[in-house]
Amino acid sequence: MQTSKEKGNHVTVDWRPQAQVIQRLCTPPSYSAQPEDIATFQKEGVVLIPGVFTDWVDRLRAGLQRNMDQPDDYAFPCDSVAPGGKGRFFDSYCNWHRIPEYTAFLSDSFAASMACGFMASHSAQLFHEHVFCKDSGTRTATPWHHDLPYYCVDGWQNVSIYISLDFTPAETAVRFLAGSHRSEKLYFPRHFLDGSDYVQDDPKMASVTTLEEKTSAPLNYNPATPCFSIFVLCMAPQRHRFNSNAEPFLPGGWATTWFTASAREKLLRPSKIWA
Repeated sequence: MQTSKEKGNHVTVDWRPQAQVIQRLCTPPSYSAQPEDIATFQKEGVVLIPGVFTDWVDRLRAGLQRNMDQPDDYAFPCDSVAPGGKGRFFDSYCNWHRIPEYTAFLSDSFAASMACGFMASHSAQLFHEHVFCKDSGTRTATPWHHDLPYYCVDGWQNVSIYISLDFTPAETAVRFLAGSHRSEKLYFPRHFLDGSDYVQDDPKMASVTTLEEKTSAPLNYNPATPCFSIFVLCMAPQRHRFNSNAEPFLPGGWATTWFTASAREKLLRPSKIWA
């Protein structure tokens, strides 16, 4: 649990992968995106493709459990539950090279090929993977947020692949504001602990809390199978609502974010470019 003075992911180990780890990655298998899925993605900023990574669910669950059991052995762990709060809201990122199941997914699944297809690019550069998990009974809702301002990258040609590792009821499923990527507005990053905005002085950014107050019917995706993938432009604000189900399931999510190789980076990160 965090206090208000300890918001966000904290530094534990060096997140940077060694060059030989990157070089050992294989050329991933090819995926042919359906034209109607690409059209929906371009229009709405998000598309649901059920069951695409079903064969990877158990392996990614095992990797996530490893990540959660020893969080300080991995990069940027965070528990976004305030003192006195119930449950656990865990996330961590930049560990794809440390956790075998994560490495295998990037090397052997067709995620990279999918990213190329939906970005209309001949290559895709991995930015990072990001995992999330909430214990049953956790009442900390993920605030509406806009992904791109969290990142050290500029550019609109990007895609995130979100994979649900559990069946999630409609009332707690991840939500997206359809078409929000077309506004070209930027919103302040927010702390997941309490929903407060990061302290920044960028005049181009606005508070997403104002948008949240005006938004009464966000787009809601509820998968009928344990595994689904969502492609979302990082413009789309998103949140997880609290899990009040008494049954002992862990709503886990596993995401990768990709940019084209031409994206303007503010901070150089060792990464792999798939072509």
